[in-house]
Amino acid sequence: MDEDESHEENSVGDLIYERDTKEENCEKPDEEDGHCYERKQELLQDCKRLTENVRKPLNVAIIGPPGCGKSSFLNTVFASLNSDRWYEYAKIGKFGNHEGVMGMQVTRRLRSFPKEEYYRQNDFCMLPTFIDMTGFENDDSVITEELLFLVLSGKVKEKESLNDIATYGRLHGITKMKEEYRSWKRFPNRRINRIIIVCSLNPDSAMPTALFKSVVNVANELDITFYGVMTHADICREKYGNRLHEREKLFREYLGLPENRLASVINYCPAVDPDRSYEDTLLPALDVPVLKLLRQILTPEPNDSVMHFDDNVKAVISTIKIPLIISILAMLLYTIFYK
Repeated sequence: MDEDESHEENSVGDLIYERDTKEENCEKPDEEDGHCYERKQELLQDCKRLTENVRKPLNVAIIGPPGCGKSSFLNTVFASLNSDRWYEYAKIGKFGNHEGVMGMQVTRRLRSFPKEEYYRQNDFCMLPTFIDMTGFENDDSVITEELLFLVLSGKVKEKESLNDIATYGRLHGITKMKEEYRSWKRFPNRRINRIIIVCSLNPDSAMPTALFKSVVNVANELDITFYGVMTHADICREKYGNRLHEREKLFREYLGLPENRLASVINYCPAVDPDRSYEDTLLPALDVPVLKLLRQILTPEPNDSVMHFDDNVKAVISTIKIPLIISILAMLLYTIFYK
């Protein structure tokens, strides 16, 4: 993570000080150290504090190729933000690898996880809504980039079929696709504020460079900050050794990511804990790296407070609605009694 985290300042003026204690043990799931629990609580409070005074929760998109551990990562995020146990909110499974389902077209739809769905404590904080952008293949075609633009700019509603939008583009062309979906479809609360790009740390798996190119192009066009997460660290560290460093370096280079926006995480899974004790209690050693990344993601940026056109219209209407009603009533009363 950050090379120097001893003096990290967020945009609201608060200073977050890193403790001097070392965190190496918190990266190892087999370490039973009370320090990991304490560190998790500190980071969790930081995340909550960063979301106490925001106008509305951030929308954080999670995107990655099939099989990268994206659903497991989402469930790990939800576990890290809680204090009881792991739950399977984002369904985990391998599809298309078994007899009878080979070649089956999977309908791609957006799936949102608002705070009310995954956060189980009774305190006030505006934790983000996570958007599961499932089903994007390794492709950098103009259709894929336009589909990403529509999703990230908030023009696709909940559970709308991404396949249908892409099919429309292939049948009618990119110009018609833009005219159809950019012009009138608008869901301001769906606009994405941050992106987490997930990739497997396994050096034997193909690096989805075409998908990365598309995501980076659109994110830069829309001025959205993106982060990188590498999964399967628990499986790959012992087997691949030094090759993991090269894999991580390659991932950062393809995305143009600084080191402070990249995290290597270990997901909750039977490979980490064969007894699945995480179904009864959490593993703080897994939570700490995730919460360190989330703390950075949740730190406010200048664009977070910018109101888009739709929001401005609503704000203006809300400010003039009551005075306008009073004026109309006054005019009616004057008409009735004095004319």
